[in-house]
Amino acid sequence: MINARNNEPTYWWQGASGRWYIHTVYPIHAIPGFKACNYIFARPRFDGTREPFYIGQSGEFDERLDRHEKLGPALWLGATEIHVHLLAQSRQERLNIETDLRHGHVTPLNEQPTSPLRTLADLLLPPALPDQLSALAGLFSKPVPSESLRMLADLLKSSR
Repeated sequence: MINARNNEPTYWWQGASGRWYIHTVYPIHAIPGFKACNYIFARPRFDGTREPFYIGQSGEFDERLDRHEKLGPALWLGATEIHVHLLAQSRQERLNIETDLRHGHVTPLNEQPTSPLRTLADLLLPPALPDQLSALAGLFSKPVPSESLRMLADLLKSSR
């Protein structure tokens, strides 16, 4: 999506609460100077979604970015973008947004708690199928019988 006002791409991130937050997307090495904002170090995935590596907030972002302790590790992991949310009205609102987003996504560089790790089944299957898979709960926590693999393959085929 392109921001009609300034022609910059935007991306919507959903927090654990279900609330959505619009972010302007910048190349990680070409960020305008912003003071107070929420931000995400990320990279695009092949399907058009983004993979977040670090979610943060700052009241001095323009000064903090050059010496940010997570920028190097984010670049090493493949971050090519920084997503900036500028609509928070206060420090507390920025903290609330950061927490909501962290709890909604697995981010390897955040030291605070993030979303609980998902099971392999959650990662492999479309979100519309969880109820259909209750019989397969725990499937990946022990050796997988070939009959269960056939069941999973059939289920995946039928969901397409």
